[in-house]
Amino acid sequence: LIVARPQAQSLTELASVSEELGMDAVIIVTNPEEPVVDFTPAFHLEENPHPQWRGGILYHTYGGGWVLGTASNSGEPVDQGRTNTRPSLELIDAAFSKIADDSNWFSKKGAAAALRRREVAAAVAASTAS
Repeated sequence: LIVARPQAQSLTELASVSEELGMDAVIIVTNPEEPVVDFTPAFHLEENPHPQWRGGILYHTYGGGWVLGTASNSGEPVDQGRTNTRPSLELIDAAFSKIADDSNWFSKKGAAAALRRREVAAAVAASTAS
């Protein structure tokens, strides 16, 4: 069974279908509107994984860890850290803060250059628009 872009109500109904089918069926949920509880994600790619930051990606494949990344100065993703479980928003915020506060010249030209707090990004956009 493949379910594309389900809403919360559909996921509730899907849970009962899953119980009815048991372990003899595979259910694939693609691009849910909200995180799916009690299902094992096979693949996850999320841009802007923290609501207070613009930039960064969160990546996961089944059987592997979760990777938090940012863009390099050439646009390629850079692995900034890995965890065995999905990182909390607090952990993502702490990691992005550390990257943005890095005073190393090479860092500022790379990962930190593409990562901004949303209120800072909005202020910069407003000042360049006027």
